[in-house]
Amino acid sequence: MPFQFVYLCDLLCDLEAPYIRDVPMLPKPLREYKSNTVRLWLQKHRDRLNDLSTNDLAVISMFQPEKWVDRDFGIDIESMERMLARVFGLSRSQVIELRRHKTEPHNGDLGAFVERVAVSMERVSGISYFSLIV
Repeated sequence: MPFQFVYLCDLLCDLEAPYIRDVPMLPKPLREYKSNTVRLWLQKHRDRLNDLSTNDLAVISMFQPEKWVDRDFGIDIESMERMLARVFGLSRSQVIELRRHKTEPHNGDLGAFVERVAVSMERVSGISYFSLIV
């Protein structure tokens, strides 16, 4: 069975957890947390990673997406915000909420704020916008 991208997503979610806490971790415990998390993840997925059906290049590419030359779409963050606002039909207050990711990075990245806006839209309208994100 090929190595699934969701396994890497699990690792990234675990590594993101200390950064989105209300109280940030100190540098030394943060380093230890990251080291232990990666070590445990590698131990858990050792058999899958070593399996002959696993595409080694694909796994390495998952770990280093910045190395993919075809992943640069030339979209800066402001353009992405405008596109998302247009696609979701966001109001001015929702666009302001979306742009808070710049001033409040401890509360998550652009994706986290898109999720918050979509969930708040769902509460107001009853329409599930979250399915558009996932």
